[in-house]
Amino acid sequence: MGTTHEVCIQLTRHASNRAQQRGIKNSTIGLVLAYADVELHAGEGFISLFMSRTNIKKLIRKGIPAALLEKSHGVVLLINSAGTSIVSVMHGGGKDGKRHRRQYPTRKYVQ
Repeated sequence: MGTTHEVCIQLTRHASNRAQQRGIKNSTIGLVLAYADVELHAGEGFISLFMSRTNIKKLIRKGIPAALLEKSHGVVLLINSAGTSIVSVMHGGGKDGKRHRRQYPTRKYVQ
């Protein structure tokens, strides 16, 4: 797991609609994409990316504005297995978000 990911990932129409419906700005998506430190298998060949609290605290100490980082806490990006597009964007709380923030026990994650 690296601390930075490619930023040239395409946002699908579905992800764009979901981000708008859920009030997640493109700048927040870019921040999560750039600094996500947790990468999990989410089923169906998808990968979920999000930022841990520990990583957010480290980034605040490095000088990234705390207000931006707090907005990105709990935002989960669902990415296709090829890593070419963001399929969906959601908040980590609630039934659907929590499902994408944990590793499925039936599949071993290979880094």
